Amino acid sequence: MRPCFPLWSKSNTKNKHLLDSSFDDIAFIIIPYLNQNEIIRFAGVCSSWRRIVISSSESKFSNILYSRKSFKEIPMETKLKNDNQQVLSMFSHFEFSKCHLTLSQFKTIFTSPKLSSLTLSYTNFTLFPSDTLSFLSIHRINLSLDTIEHFVELKNLKKLHLSFTNIDCDCIDFIVNGPLKLESLSIVDNVIPLRGFSIVFNPHVESSLNSLKISIAQSNGEVLGCNIDTIKFPHLRSLEICAILHRSVIDKIFNHGLQLTLLRIWNIGGRYQFDFSHAHQIPSLRLFHYNNTINVDTIQQILNTDIEYVKISYLDTISSLSLSQLLSDQFISLTSLNLFGSPMMTDCGKYIFNLKHLTQLDLSSCKIQPEICKYIFHMKSLTYIDLSSCEIGDEGLKYLSNHNLDNIQTLMLDSNNFTYIGFEYLVRTKFKRRLLYLSLNDNISNNGTIHFDNGNYITVKRLNVRDAGIDYKGVISILQNCVIEELCIRKPHKMFLGLLMIKKLSKKKQVKIIM
Repeated sequence: MRPCFPLWSKSNTKNKHLLDSSFDDIAFIIIPYLNQNEIIRFAGVCSSWRRIVISSSESKFSNILYSRKSFKEIPMETKLKNDNQQVLSMFSHFEFSKCHLTLSQFKTIFTSPKLSSLTLSYTNFTLFPSDTLSFLSIHRINLSLDTIEHFVELKNLKKLHLSFTNIDCDCIDFIVNGPLKLESLSIVDNVIPLRGFSIVFNPHVESSLNSLKISIAQSNGEVLGCNIDTIKFPHLRSLEICAILHRSVIDKIFNHGLQLTLLRIWNIGGRYQFDFSHAHQIPSLRLFHYNNTINVDTIQQILNTDIEYVKISYLDTISSLSLSQLLSDQFISLTSLNLFGSPMMTDCGKYIFNLKHLTQLDLSSCKIQPEICKYIFHMKSLTYIDLSSCEIGDEGLKYLSNHNLDNIQTLMLDSNNFTYIGFEYLVRTKFKRRLLYLSLNDNISNNGTIHFDNGNYITVKRLNVRDAGIDYKGVISILQNCVIEELCIRKPHKMFLGLLMIKKLSKKKQVKIIM
């Protein structure tokens, strides 16, 4: 048996809107003792090698290689020295997690002419000069000023993302005011002193940043009230802040010339009410994300009518209704709406229905009235719907049988108290085109799969039934009756007896199993 072979992989659905981009991924599990020649052989015959991911865990399989279609073929005649480290020079994108790298491995990576991005998480870190590295992401590795100062040896570094690295204000000062010419900077940590924020937002010279994220993971209740020298950020287009912001900071962001297209404000803790009363519109703004309650009357004050993406969370019932009506009346260009955690009355559905350009709708955890589905499922423009944890039940799902979703691609229906009755509504529903992703993590059970016996089936590229309450018999029924390319399942302890049957049938049907 070959020591390297295709197997199912763990999926990453953190960013739901980018699910479609992961369909072409092929995962290979590599036994740690795989030698250099075997890696070269696989790389030589696979035209899509792009990224190497090495992660150590309790599993005997520790090295994972991902492939992407966009990378040029590595010729079979590639000759490497007998040193196993040299195989690393075949790749351009690296991710290392929970493992220890040697000095020679780091040197090989940094001196590789193909090196483009490097992501490190829970590892050691040694930096060598590089002329090609443009993206560096470091997570859960403590960094000192001595290490940060050596970033100048990365001649092409444009994007720097640091999360939970315990850097101090001196490190922040070097990153912001030193010789680095970054285009994208992200700093996330448990605690960032007020002085650290002040350094970031008041650089000594004109900033080259077009994207900035600064985030506190744990709040001590301190209200951030530093100045923002907006004149120093002529190129800034994307700003994300996670902190408790004083009104003066909000005023600076909205009223002093920042040409933002994307603004995300995270109110950490949620108890402090942000004051937007003196904020005014940013004409260039197209995406606005705020994760807490807001006075609906200020929406039209701070958002221009050309806004394309709005996310506002945790509105009360009355505010949800008022916002829905306002968006319907004045924000006709809206293409994406997210009202996470906001309970909604039926009339909200009527107003949302009037948003004719809306392509993405996320009402997850909103506890909506089932009748709202009657309006949502008749919106022709929608390509993405997330109704997870909305408690619409079988009653809400029945409206899907008379839908008008001509362009739908992704449908998220997790945790809605469905039963096998609601599942029948779904399997009887026909869509104009094949779905790319359908998620049904609910208590469907094996009883739901009996509807396939009547000639009903689901056509979808990726089907997620990880927590649907089905055992291996239900999985086999899905494999036999559904037209799918990928099937996401969980709870293998319920499927142990039928695991061989699942493997055999999935191979026959050419369905990728993702656990």
